[in-house]
Amino acid sequence: MKSLLMIILTFTAFNLNAQVEPISDYKISNIKVIPFDSKTGEFAKHTELTYYNAISTSLFVIVEVSGKPGIFESKKKVEIEVFEGEKRKAKKIEKNMLFSEKGKFYISLLLDPLMCKDITINARILGQKTDSGIAKMIPFKCGE
Repeated sequence: MKSLLMIILTFTAFNLNAQVEPISDYKISNIKVIPFDSKTGEFAKHTELTYYNAISTSLFVIVEVSGKPGIFESKKKVEIEVFEGEKRKAKKIEKNMLFSEKGKFYISLLLDPLMCKDITINARILGQKTDSGIAKMIPFKCGE
């Protein structure tokens, strides 16, 4: 009975030590924007530097997050906020990220059409000490 208790205590101590290893920080590595045309159902093959408020053009936003391959940390989240001028157009918080074998996870967000002011996309990591964030600005013109 004593030897069984010793085995259980040793195993428990070993598992506690194994769990102490800190999980590496996440990093926002890129923000990609692809126009989507609702009339054709296709993504644009080119990326323009300036966009116009087309009634049928949405923007598909892809935020690339980098981390250690195969990890999942429930306390870390990615917050994406999109502003049209000073007004918030969209907000998304992604909390369920399991990194690929290449250490990547991609978060998507579709922005509705009829944007007329510059668009700013902010993405940042929540729940870690190291600050990681990226901002991307897309110039818009009304076109009327």
